[in-house]
Amino acid sequence: MPDNSIRRAAAALCFLLCLTAWSTARAQDKASDAYPEQGKVLAARGLAETLRARDAGFRVETDLKIYEFEAKDPSSLAVGDTIQFRVEQDSAYVQRAGKEQEFRVIDTMLKDGD
Repeated sequence: MPDNSIRRAAAALCFLLCLTAWSTARAQDKASDAYPEQGKVLAARGLAETLRARDAGFRVETDLKIYEFEAKDPSSLAVGDTIQFRVEQDSAYVQRAGKEQEFRVIDTMLKDGD
């Protein structure tokens, strides 16, 4: 009988390890789905006339589009940063260091075909 309890414990442990691995993989897939856009910050400040003097502006380029974002914090993004984000209506939500930052989308342009 003790041999049977060891088998059950080993099977339960194996099940828990598999469940943990599956949950972790699922959470990573969900995070990438939540922020489907990826782009590079090309420029900062003074991008459009609609920017207020106290707000920071950022130009972000993806494969198909160029976005202009406005933020309250001028240090929130830096030129050269690669960011993951999603756009909902007039807002962009950027995933950075495990936190989400909201930016106002002030312009969106399609990239010129090369």
